Amino acid sequence: MDISKIFKLFFRKLNYFLKVLFVLVLSKLIKLNSKKINDANNTITCFLYGGIGDQLITIDRLNTFSGKFKIIVYLDYRFKFLKDFLNTKNVKYYTSKKKLDFLFNIFKEKNTNKIYFSNSANFIHLVIYLLGGYTSFIGYLGDFKKVLFGNEFLSIDIINRYESMRFISEKLLNRKINSIKLDKSKISNKVYNISTSNHFIVMNIFKTSYWGDIYLNIETWEKLILNKKY
Repeated sequence: MDISKIFKLFFRKLNYFLKVLFVLVLSKLIKLNSKKINDANNTITCFLYGGIGDQLITIDRLNTFSGKFKIIVYLDYRFKFLKDFLNTKNVKYYTSKKKLDFLFNIFKEKNTNKIYFSNSANFIHLVIYLLGGYTSFIGYLGDFKKVLFGNEFLSIDIINRYESMRFISEKLLNRKINSIKLDKSKISNKVYNISTSNHFIVMNIFKTSYWGDIYLNIETWEKLILNKKY
């Protein structure tokens, strides 16, 4: 057996184990630190990243909070046009090339009585919460099936991420909320016209088996494209 392959496999497994351990330690610290939600918690901060679709859905949830809370959003400068969809004007930009500067600026801010809203299972939300010194944590605690609501830990079995986000949002507002509705008038004419065209098909082949039933291997995509002569 190739020794180099053994070492690669070993370091891959070690890297995975260290990440899991890192998330477990951060999650434990946050569970001990996060306070119960009360009337003094008048501000919600959220860090947006990832695909535009995910960000728009999170923005819709944040907009439902804006009648009750002051909303602060960290937005990737590459997607600054998404600010048009936000009800809040408290938007701060970050760039992926200056991650350390971004984290340092969060560390300098005073976040007393502020809630941090974790809209993803990515460990970056755990790091931001601890560095920022926020009072309470709401959202996914390093796992889409683990939710922390202030000082209340919940294990949920909602497979659809956006349904689980609605569950978190309704618990925060203590009422039912509407389905996601995006204002098409805020989408640029160019993007909207392309999206309603019948002249092309978009195929997203980059999802992995981690995401479950939506995964197709590359051979299947190849046969589909060749057989349909796309």
